[in-house]
Amino acid sequence: MRIHNLISLSFLTAVIVTACTGGDQSNGLEALKAQYDFAVPDTASITKVIIRDKKPSSVVLERTANGWVVDGIHPVRKDAIEVLLKTVGEVRLKNFVTESAVPEIEQRMEVYGKWIEVFVGEQRVKSYIVGTETPDMLGTYYKMVGAELPFSVYIQGFNGYL
Repeated sequence: MRIHNLISLSFLTAVIVTACTGGDQSNGLEALKAQYDFAVPDTASITKVIIRDKKPSSVVLERTANGWVVDGIHPVRKDAIEVLLKTVGEVRLKNFVTESAVPEIEQRMEVYGKWIEVFVGEQRVKSYIVGTETPDMLGTYYKMVGAELPFSVYIQGFNGYL
């Protein structure tokens, strides 16, 4: 009888500990997901995209009543904006990057990366760096501005890098 009580007490303790720490785990997972949630699924709500590089040169793509324009002047090619919006809307996590690869990937992102800012109305909803291709040429390295780690991303059903 005493062993049964000990087992029950151990089980109850394990349940309580799990319940108490479960919230911390989900908060940690949510914080991690925020670092690799690059997609803006509702691309129809996107009003502006700013693309910069290290030079520094930049372009501002804005949605107007007459379609998308570059730097407030030139119309954007329809096929080009469709590809950009599809990429912004469908990009997904492919792999986590190994710890040993992070310094090299970040260095390449600093040199070759494109800084992307996506706006809905006047609010910036995403800000990330698009880096170089992965070694298998089937993904691309992305990193949220201010995040700790880069991630390998892809678009499901697309073979190649973004």
